[in-house]
Amino acid sequence: MHVEYRVSLPDHDWVIAARHKLIPSVYAGCIIKGNDMGRAEAVTYSGPTYVAIRSGKHSSSTASTHAVDFNKLATLNNFKEIMRDEEGRLKPVVLISSDGGPDENPRYPKVISHAIHHFVKHDLDAIFIFTNAPGRSAFNRVERRMAPLSRELSGLILPHDFYGTHLDEQGRTKDHDLEKMNFQKAGEVLTEVWTNMVIDGHDVVAEYLEPDDTAESFVPDLPSLQWYSEHVRESQYLLQVVKCDDRACCGDLRSSLRSILPARFVIPPYPILQSSSGLCIPKPQEHDGKTFATFLLRRSLGITPTHEGFNKLPYDLYCPSLQKDRRQLMERTCQWCGLYFCTKKKVKEHVNSCHKQPNPSSNSVEMHNVRPSRILTRRSIGRSKEILCV
Repeated sequence: MHVEYRVSLPDHDWVIAARHKLIPSVYAGCIIKGNDMGRAEAVTYSGPTYVAIRSGKHSSSTASTHAVDFNKLATLNNFKEIMRDEEGRLKPVVLISSDGGPDENPRYPKVISHAIHHFVKHDLDAIFIFTNAPGRSAFNRVERRMAPLSRELSGLILPHDFYGTHLDEQGRTKDHDLEKMNFQKAGEVLTEVWTNMVIDGHDVVAEYLEPDDTAESFVPDLPSLQWYSEHVRESQYLLQVVKCDDRACCGDLRSSLRSILPARFVIPPYPILQSSSGLCIPKPQEHDGKTFATFLLRRSLGITPTHEGFNKLPYDLYCPSLQKDRRQLMERTCQWCGLYFCTKKKVKEHVNSCHKQPNPSSNSVEMHNVRPSRILTRRSIGRSKEILCV
């Protein structure tokens, strides 16, 4: 028997018009094995997958859209096991690993604002958002989830004019309503492809989300800098928001997190080496920046590196990205209380709000700008003009 196949594909896959693309945001839930503490293998690569597809012309990928998607994850049945406890509440400790893009970087103010919003809204004991250092994105677990999703796109052509063309001869939009309908149809086709997938025994949920300017532009206000300094810790690749010890402020803990983190926040990473005289911690400039002691080892030994020039041990003291210029660490650290921030701007705001006190012995007079209620008179002397106001 002889069978002939006729393959028909366009010679090129040029973009039809500017911003004519779909933006898929992929969320990979990772199942953590119980009663297997201390082993990296306990954090698996398997779990449910959710894909939020948006129009690249009418939406974008921002911290606000990711916040909308996070709330959606909490309502999905296939994410229920890893996100909800027995009472149906969001589990008290949330860990989010992102790819570190401008819409997800844990150092950026909008990402921090939404993280604090989730922390307060869901009464979390802690939320940790972390990303990989440059050049190590391949270790992000969501990248392994992307491989089977990308494989399904081989040979797939999404329709851009299912309901008729919305572009003129120059590729400009001539019918905005028709354009949105065509984008939605293309998104629904992609949704159907991915929704039929099963990865490692777990279903994939994909959906096309219509543009929502209100939700996609909402950014929560940051709390006071005093609250921020008590509950938030920043670093180059990690954001931590943790409940304080004041039950009137944060309420009771819902987990045994304090048994693991008695100081509330994650211990800074640093190496521990064996020498002829015993265990030692090398200086940052003597470290290769590749190997670090595990968290449980640092926690159990209880030895910490010296931190000359700092009131407290900065989280990024051994961060390879900051070893070339130690001055950055100094500029990011509050000289009053030793708190470490990821930007100099945050340090300045913190100092002005939490440590700057008016000098009662100063003879200077504090001046304020006051808007005048009315003008009494005007006069001109040569080229200069004077106005008398009250």
